[in-house]
Amino acid sequence: MIAVLLVHGLAALCAPAILKRTGRSGFYLVALVPLASLIWLFTQTSRAHADVDGWTTTVEWIPQLGISLSFRMDSLAYMMCLLVLGVGALVLAYCARYFKSDAQGIGPFAAQLVAFAGAMFGLVTADDLMVLFVFWEITSVLSFLLISYSRTKLAARRAALQALIITTAGGLAMLVGLVMLGNAAGTFRISEVLEAAPELLGSTMVDVALVLILAGAVSKSALFPTHFWLPAAMARPPRSPPTCTPRPWSRPGSTSWRGSLPGSWTPSGGCPSP
Repeated sequence: MIAVLLVHGLAALCAPAILKRTGRSGFYLVALVPLASLIWLFTQTSRAHADVDGWTTTVEWIPQLGISLSFRMDSLAYMMCLLVLGVGALVLAYCARYFKSDAQGIGPFAAQLVAFAGAMFGLVTADDLMVLFVFWEITSVLSFLLISYSRTKLAARRAALQALIITTAGGLAMLVGLVMLGNAAGTFRISEVLEAAPELLGSTMVDVALVLILAGAVSKSALFPTHFWLPAAMARPPRSPPTCTPRPWSRPGSTSWRGSLPGSWTPSGGCPSP
């Protein structure tokens, strides 16, 4: 899983140079990255479904604080990764013929799209509360850059800034909630927080933490009462496909909490009924 993130990061760095040499057809080359990751994911199907807890990859990050680069692939994460990587590849391929041949700024745009796909992959597979928050904020920054693609237009800049302010404010509330939840559970590992859920339920500290986390999820998903930033953000730049705007990928607020809300998720990692 870490290799998938690294490949997407490398693709984001190389995308501007690729499109500078190949023009809009370079989107096809960049689309190969999420496509290859999707193919890899298919090869891991049996492994992801073999155990209800899935499988994990962990690398120590900040051991003094008990924070590690931990990622878990279970059934729900597998399903969400299929969507993230599949949509990412399709959007990039669609851009190759949607943009005009003389379109400007498509190199950075491609970089932001492939980075967004990688960030979403990290978001839905993260098994550490702080790692999840890092990817959460990366998507906020990339949303800002994607919305402000038409930098010469005042409306685009205003929409991007409004989306950034709302989602960042929600993210700060979420950060406080995640820290409170981690302290209450004695760990930042999402899978371990889930195991401790029976003991955590009924705690005032945990209740407050969950409210703060949900506030961040609501702001990111553009749900009432923080929905007002979405219409302006959907005013996409000319010759840019609809799925290039953040809305199709604004679902981390409702898809990434497969283990961080005690009592809201089943032991197998499944999501609650709407």
